[in-house]
Amino acid sequence: MEDAEADPTARTLRLLELMTARRFWPGAELADRLGVAERTLRRDIERLRTLGYRVGAVRGRHGGYRLRADGALPPLVFTGDEAVLISTALAQAARSGAIGDSELAQNALAKFETVLPSAAATRARAIRSAASFTVTPSEPVDPGVVAVLAMACRDRERLRLRYSAATAPADPDADRTGHGAPAHDEGRRVEPARLVAHGRRWYLLAWDLDRDDWRTFRVDRIRRPEPTGVRFAGRPVPGGDAAAYVADRIDRLQRVHAATILIHAPLAEVEEHMRGYAEGFRAVRTADGAEATEWPIADVRVEVLASCLVWLTWPFEVLDSPELVDLLRACARRFAAASGSPPTEGARSPGA
Repeated sequence: MEDAEADPTARTLRLLELMTARRFWPGAELADRLGVAERTLRRDIERLRTLGYRVGAVRGRHGGYRLRADGALPPLVFTGDEAVLISTALAQAARSGAIGDSELAQNALAKFETVLPSAAATRARAIRSAASFTVTPSEPVDPGVVAVLAMACRDRERLRLRYSAATAPADPDADRTGHGAPAHDEGRRVEPARLVAHGRRWYLLAWDLDRDDWRTFRVDRIRRPEPTGVRFAGRPVPGGDAAAYVADRIDRLQRVHAATILIHAPLAEVEEHMRGYAEGFRAVRTADGAEATEWPIADVRVEVLASCLVWLTWPFEVLDSPELVDLLRACARRFAAASGSPPTEGARSPGA
């Protein structure tokens, strides 16, 4: 106890570090973490206030302290590991534009690195030079929205928000995931559990109070999230892993259809014709030794695969997708009927 009280400056910095780590600290717990008496803690709180920090106090048996937000951002205290993490995250945000504008992240990174200790700066640069990022989000999200959602998850605070739901016919579970075509804007009352970055998007996993069930919301479709001030007891996430739960929900709805197309034409000819439209072609030879091209294609909708084949001007076969073959046969019948020329009996079907 005496050692903890010996250096008020070091203790005040430690107090500031703790105050920024949590929204609210019970007085007894905070004093215990600092290793001081509550009377000493009160003096340290006053010292922070004289330095310009707005520290609120709640009196009573369950009283404590919290650092209030103000118009200006006060100095914060980070450990070396935290500083490296922040620098790396800002660099990735600047590359991808994942949250807000890329220039915003670049400016923040420049400011941050001007005060980064040399050891931490060296580690951060090493990580950035050794890391590659291949996935960029398809829809950037509002940093203000992300901040509100993150704080509500942390503090277990209910939110009201507006959400652009999706009701595309191809997505029977669109209300759960937000996939499909944007439809109507509606109000939701939720208990946020976790923000999850999956694939090319950010999602919020939350308990929907009106639907009495878990829902996964696309963050880029959330507008005007408003804290209600109402706290809630955390619910166990299905399976105990929010990221795994969200990934499973999304992946099941986005089951990828894949097919390999055998194009009866040389690779160079196919690439010349399809340049700018497709890629991934590879040269092969057929059983009789003729030059041919294989083209692996994939999409979450088999109809998209069929539309890709319209661009082909050579004979082709579908090697490994019965679903695509069935769809092409159905399309052939519809196209023939539309042209007034029924399919010739005995004509070879794709993939047959």
